[in-house]
Amino acid sequence: MNEQDVFQMYMKIFNAPEVKSICSKCREKANLSRPISLWQLGRDFGTSEYKVLFVGKTARGIPCKSLPVDDIFHDATKRADELFVGRYHYWSYTNAICKSLYGDDAWEKIAFTNLVKCNASDDIDKTDYETKENCIIRNKIFLNELIIINPSTIFFYTGYDYDEFLKELFKEYNLVNVAYTSKPVGAKNLPWWEFTITINNKIIRCLRVGHPERKKKDQFVDLIVNYIKDDSYGLCED
Repeated sequence: MNEQDVFQMYMKIFNAPEVKSICSKCREKANLSRPISLWQLGRDFGTSEYKVLFVGKTARGIPCKSLPVDDIFHDATKRADELFVGRYHYWSYTNAICKSLYGDDAWEKIAFTNLVKCNASDDIDKTDYETKENCIIRNKIFLNELIIINPSTIFFYTGYDYDEFLKELFKEYNLVNVAYTSKPVGAKNLPWWEFTITINNKIIRCLRVGHPERKKKDQFVDLIVNYIKDDSYGLCED
């Protein structure tokens, strides 16, 4: 599997009449961007030890300057190459997690995407309920990415606001709750939801936390790395 496989899926789904209709109605109500592609599907992801897919809420604005591919979606992968080595908390914490797992060539061993493909803001997440429902539940863009990418672990940065959509999306995929709690990170508490899903007879371990901003970096990174490395997490009830 590679990024082009995902792009071909975008072309097929976003060109489907029923999806076009849903997207048009979304854009009538909000000043939405065109869909933003996944950030990364590394060339060595399929043979990587942990096969981790990182997932955010939605991109901010249009992160790439290029025109939409066939006027359908923006290819954000080149911009992500730059962001991964940048200073933003979201990216620098992810970089640190990945390097702890894989060393300096970590970027080519991970996958990274967002739950919602279009956005209405250049800064904070302003995605309304209907847009979330249309993209995640009705169009199922993320689910189709997930099936192509075939991870062993999914790490969600999405916080509480997307939990009901994840539960709805995965209700047919044997979602099993393992822990719903919080973890201390410095003076802050990190929301922490562990669960598993089963797709194509494969158990996928999932961890949903919140945005890493203002969290003590070393502690945050260690918590996530320990979860990913310890394959006993998520495979049994507490």
